[in-house]
Amino acid sequence: MIKRVSKSFGATSLIWVAFGCLLALRIEDSSTRFQYLKSFGLLSTLCLMNLFFLGKTVASLLEFVSDTDIKARQEKLVSLAVWGSLKFLTLGAIVVILTLMDRPPTLSLVLGVGTMFIVPVLSGLYTMLTNPVD
Repeated sequence: MIKRVSKSFGATSLIWVAFGCLLALRIEDSSTRFQYLKSFGLLSTLCLMNLFFLGKTVASLLEFVSDTDIKARQEKLVSLAVWGSLKFLTLGAIVVILTLMDRPPTLSLVLGVGTMFIVPVLSGLYTMLTNPVD
């Protein structure tokens, strides 16, 4: 089940990034196209990294809670701290990038940051529709 979810997540991510790039070619004029692609690419990459680290943090948390061996729990606690820290660092990077950008195209902001919402929702819908639970 996890491999199916990760495949649908990867496929949805690729489709979303391709959609954003194609939209740039259709809507943006040639003078702002590079700035759009640069800001969209940076924001969507950071948002996808954030979602990846969130998944790893939740998986580490579940392993930590389910283990009863003290030595293994300590190792899993370190893993949980690392993944959680990376997740918050990517959130901080997104905030820093958003504050440092000098008048980025609005569409790139909406689609770039919207990656954190659209990709998990569409991936979950696809997984739910293709693998019904009895």
